[in-house]
Amino acid sequence: MGTTTISYEEQYPMECGECRRQFTAHVRRIIDLAERPESLGEITDGRLWLQTCPVDCRTWAIMPLLVHDPISEHVVLIVPNDPIRLSQAEENRHADELMTILRRRLPSDIPMGWRNQLSFSAQPAGLPVVLGCESPSELLPTKAFGHDLDEICERVKRNELWNAFRAYDAATEAAAENRRVAVEAALSLLKPMIRQPGKYERHEQANL
Repeated sequence: MGTTTISYEEQYPMECGECRRQFTAHVRRIIDLAERPESLGEITDGRLWLQTCPVDCRTWAIMPLLVHDPISEHVVLIVPNDPIRLSQAEENRHADELMTILRRRLPSDIPMGWRNQLSFSAQPAGLPVVLGCESPSELLPTKAFGHDLDEICERVKRNELWNAFRAYDAATEAAAENRRVAVEAALSLLKPMIRQPGKYERHEQANL
């Protein structure tokens, strides 16, 4: 008897976006990261939705995806917004359908527990951040973060890079202490702008 996998794919007739040939796309709809750990990278950079038509054109089959991760104990709905943004009702319909399929594919000896409900929905690139969260509250920015972000950006505009970096450090430390994972991710995007080669070192020396 073959082993039933949790991961699941569906076949869809589609037209190649390049050559317009008709072909059948194999679209992955549920990914179990214990079965397919390599899929995490494919999801975050978008390769998971890449298809090859019969004449080797590269085209895309964009569909919502359910990610089941036993390590973080999360079930995450990935909803790419490109090229079509789904309405909330459509997103909910996909979530309900995929959750029903997931429950049917789980081995009978695995307790449902956390698997009974969707943990989060996210964009593909945000999946690693979501998997690092324990609850949805960790993805919510705070008023204090908004103030910190404004201060950092204003200091960067005034070329006060040393003070901007100190404010960045303080905000990052507070986000980590309060498990604000999304805030940490947002702050990390500012770091290259703050630590421009040469300028940061000059400001550091001036403040010694």
